[in-house]
This record gives sequence, C-alpha cells and structure tokens, in this order.
Amino acid sequence: MKIGSFIIGGLAGAAIAMLIQRNPQMSAVASSIGGNVKRRMNGWKDDAIEKGLNMRFASSFRKSPQASSSTSVDGADAIEKLISQDPEVGKEVDAILGENGHRRN
Repeated sequence: MKIGSFIIGGLAGAAIAMLIQRNPQMSAVASSIGGNVKRRMNGWKDDAIEKGLNMRFASSFRKSPQASSSTSVDGADAIEKLISQDPEVGKEVDAILGENGHRRN
C-alpha cells in the first residue's frame, strides 16, 4: 500500500469520527451499527465452535465397539508384559489401582 493512500484513509477516518462525535443522531446510529456487528460476530463465533465440537464428537462415535475393545485388550496385555519385565512398574500399578479401589488380578 502506498503511503499516500494510508494518509488519505487516516484523514477520512478522522473526519468521519469527528462528524459522528458532533452529531448525536449519527452517534446513535453508529452505536446501533456497532452493536449489530458485535452480535453477528458473536453468533458466527458460536456457530464455528458448535460445528467444531460436533465434528470432534461425531468422529469419536463413528468408531466400532469391537475396535475399542480390542485396543483395550492389547493395552492390558502390554501393561502385563511391562509389569513382568520390571517389578517397580508392578508396584506403581498396584499403588494406582489401590488408590482407585481396585486390585490387580
């Protein structure tokens, strides 16, 4: 952008601000327009957040129940393997399960 365009835009903005400030009716109109813009922007923001959350949760419900159960079995097998290799891990797992009111089988 050229510096001349920037200066002309700044002067035009300052002139409009002075007109709005001196005329109470224009000030009320500008305030009303500002409120409308604010409400519309908040509405767009809320819509975007809602769509994002719906996409996130919808993708988690599309997974099949068999896939999640096999994953938990694989995870449990991996933990048991880790416990058998390192007794300190077994102690930590027992402590965590004890805090939650469970026992390791």
